[in-house]
Amino acid sequence: MKSVWKWSIGGLVSLALSACVPAPLGSGLYAPFVLGQDTVTAAPGQTVYASRTYDQHNWVLRTVFDSQGNILSRTVDDLGYTTGPTWSQQPDGILNDLLDERRCSFNEDETSRLLLYFYLRPLQLPPNWNVDLQAQEVLQCGPASRRFDFVPRSGRVTVVERPITTFYRLNYIIQVPQGASPGSYTLSLQPNDPHSGQSVTENIPVIVR
Repeated sequence: MKSVWKWSIGGLVSLALSACVPAPLGSGLYAPFVLGQDTVTAAPGQTVYASRTYDQHNWVLRTVFDSQGNILSRTVDDLGYTTGPTWSQQPDGILNDLLDERRCSFNEDETSRLLLYFYLRPLQLPPNWNVDLQAQEVLQCGPASRRFDFVPRSGRVTVVERPITTFYRLNYIIQVPQGASPGSYTLSLQPNDPHSGQSVTENIPVIVR
């Protein structure tokens, strides 16, 4: 006997809409509160996520092709820091770790790697609160642009440029105790990188409702 599936128009619309509903802000690592931009709010007993980026550095990946599609040259231009540096020991450290030229050449993408050696020192927390740290180095490939140029001996060439951004992302996983009273709290924390010997003090305001 064949199974027969019947869908109403309303059911199909509901299913499509549910697939497009974004995750609530602060509910996970892919939808964190952005420190310095968002107000961190939570309910008693809730775990929320907040993040801050450091050492944003801009680059341009430039690839030159001849008329047959052969690569004549590939270079990366350094456009400098937008913020920082705070943690960086070498400006191109993340670029060397994460740049996959083949993947970055065809997709607008983000690549990241966990930095397990970062650790968090709580300086001052309300009773029974807990905060964990997840540190990442991140490389983002932006949309490509294409133009034509003329090069002696090679003739007409195609120049493809793709912006790249590298940065550190520190994610704070904040666990609010079940018995927390409504009000405003400040979490004083110190993330540390033992490799560079650097640390910062982070004061995170949290509103419990």
